[in-house]
Amino acid sequence: MEKSRILKMYIVVRDDVPVNITPTLVAHSAINAHIKFNGKSELYDEWLEKYYFKVTVKVDKNVFEKIRSTIPCHEGYENKTCNGEITCLVCEPVWSDNTPKPLIYASLWKG
Repeated sequence: MEKSRILKMYIVVRDDVPVNITPTLVAHSAINAHIKFNGKSELYDEWLEKYYFKVTVKVDKNVFEKIRSTIPCHEGYENKTCNGEITCLVCEPVWSDNTPKPLIYASLWKG
């Protein structure tokens, strides 16, 4: 049986972000990513209309910076707890058969 090809959005959180602030950080970042990508990215528009799969992962600072520099994404931050540092990336959706390795090997975020 052939595996289905899908678009998936990855939400990447640095592993040093306190657990209690992560849901708010992710929610605000996702809304701002929608504003950034909606109507401006064919991949995003197709994902929004047909797929809407998403996963939240955590990575260390080095992997975070690699993703940040190589994958189109919205950069999210939290002003007080995280001192305004970019600590969340909402990546433009990627095809399941072409997912960048840093996203494949990232750990699922668990609260």
